[in-house]
Amino acid sequence: AAVFMSLVTLLGILIAPWIVDFLTSLSREGSSPRTYNPEEIALTITMVRVMYPFILLVSLAALVMGMLNARNVFGMPALSSCFFNLGSMIGGAALGWWMDPAWGPQSLVGFAMGVVIGGLAQLMCQFPALRRVGYRFVADFQWRDSGVRQILKLMGPAVIAASVVQINVVVNAMFAYGVGEVRGTLAVSTHMELLLALKVWGFPVAELTSTALGADGLVAFHQRIGALRDQLPFDIDGVVYKVNSLALQQRLGFVSREPRWAVAHKYPAQEQITTVLAIDVQVGRTGKLTPVAKLAPVFVGGVTVTNATLHNEDEARRKDVRVGDTVIVRRAGDVIPEVVGVVPESLASATRGEMFTMPRICPVCGSAAVREEGEADYRCTGGLFCSAQRKQAILHFAQRRAVEVEGLGEKLVDQLVDAGLIHTLPDLYRLGFTALATLDRMADKSAQNIVDALEHSKETTLPRFLFGLGIRHVGEATAKALARHFGQIDAIMDASEEQLLVVNDVGPTVAQSIRTFFDQAHNREVVEQLRACGIHWPALDAASDAPKPLAGLTFVITGTLPTLGRDAAKDLIEAAGAKVSGSVSKKTSFVLAGTEAGSKLDKARELGVAVIDEAALRQMLENTP
Repeated sequence: AAVFMSLVTLLGILIAPWIVDFLTSLSREGSSPRTYNPEEIALTITMVRVMYPFILLVSLAALVMGMLNARNVFGMPALSSCFFNLGSMIGGAALGWWMDPAWGPQSLVGFAMGVVIGGLAQLMCQFPALRRVGYRFVADFQWRDSGVRQILKLMGPAVIAASVVQINVVVNAMFAYGVGEVRGTLAVSTHMELLLALKVWGFPVAELTSTALGADGLVAFHQRIGALRDQLPFDIDGVVYKVNSLALQQRLGFVSREPRWAVAHKYPAQEQITTVLAIDVQVGRTGKLTPVAKLAPVFVGGVTVTNATLHNEDEARRKDVRVGDTVIVRRAGDVIPEVVGVVPESLASATRGEMFTMPRICPVCGSAAVREEGEADYRCTGGLFCSAQRKQAILHFAQRRAVEVEGLGEKLVDQLVDAGLIHTLPDLYRLGFTALATLDRMADKSAQNIVDALEHSKETTLPRFLFGLGIRHVGEATAKALARHFGQIDAIMDASEEQLLVVNDVGPTVAQSIRTFFDQAHNREVVEQLRACGIHWPALDAASDAPKPLAGLTFVITGTLPTLGRDAAKDLIEAAGAKVSGSVSKKTSFVLAGTEAGSKLDKARELGVAVIDEAALRQMLENTP
């Protein structure tokens, strides 16, 4: 729309001389069938001057709408250029008429001036992101705007980083609080200096950030922000304490996915009162049956809550939550809604429903629901026959940390299962382009992308495949330990509980869960069919008493590798006995660097840590006995 209006403006400027000549000829006496006398021309000029303020008002209104819309006030950024160009043309025409009502040459000058003024206003309002040398990425996101999230997800970080992007959403601004990869060296030594630098560069930074010394200073800060909590224009559930020295942050490093140098201090969860309308039972991926209270809508902690978990039958009975009760609701950790308890006045009400009892059959598939000895939860025994478990099992299998089928989301899985196209995991790989293209909101391009993603996912690793099967109690770390110990999926499927207990990270509960899973004939059949569909992974040697070739070494991965993704490189390194860390320190053995490596590479050079590329890594893996 902006390009079209700009072309119309340009065309108007180009043909303006002919238009002016034509209108001028009409204003000359005797040049047309009807002549104009001086009195009529004087009247016309008077009318123009009377009407000019109204024309100017329309022009200014269009310009104001364009400027407001450039800041996304109306939520239609694509139309802002239309408003600007419309205002420019109306204003230019009015200015030209004012300068020469006879439409002489001066009117063309006025028209051009109006267009130029509008164009400058448009540039000033729509391109504030062009600063210094080059481009920067400004992101004032309203994260609750699903359209913005989806656009960014589709673009991907590499495209965003290489593009000139400006997204303006007024209500909720993003706050920058740190940096990822850095090219060159940052001339800052503390976290507070980094935040000040980000602010100078134009990124939005939380204004309530401050430094504190000792526990008393932290507690005082926590109390001060708590007193301001209800007045903030956004929701918070606590504050975060961070070690200020960047050097100390590097030394402290990370534990799993969390930094050792930062900790959250939460506020008490906000509570509200509402009514229980019903108690439903939901079925999870592992078949767990969870009672959920359906509530009259209530606003808790910045979110309208209509459902709250009751956890299990014992918890629902302990709290004695029944239909019709007035209950206290909070969001546990300001995230998951839960029922705290029943308001005492409700306990004596004659309208209370029956005490909750967990159904003995699955509400989704009708299979038996059983409670294992020592367990608090009932579970559906239907397995993949249960559509609720089937949907969750497929999503788990296709997630990024498992085999990773890009683009296979919850809505698409719902359609596939509800339409009867998928009953087991292998059915995913039997989907064709035609079947996908017939689904709602699935264009040919999207269908082909899913087909390509499924084909790409066939090349995986044994740990990812094991994790993707969704065996109860088997997470990523346990799947890696099993793969390293046994080497082959067949050995894992045939291993006894005693053999499984030899593996690190495997205890009696996990061993029993693995054995129970593979004792089911249909689960073994799923594994065999998946392999028959083409899913494969590099062969691994079973663990032996011989030391691992890279045992005792610590690697850090940075940048983009030529052929390996970061996860694939990490799997190879860990399979060889080494550890992969997220930060460089004096204890780091090697930094595996690809293209566009940033601050980790600089840190490695500063500390004298050896830097290798993908080829060197492969040579290390091949040459070690």
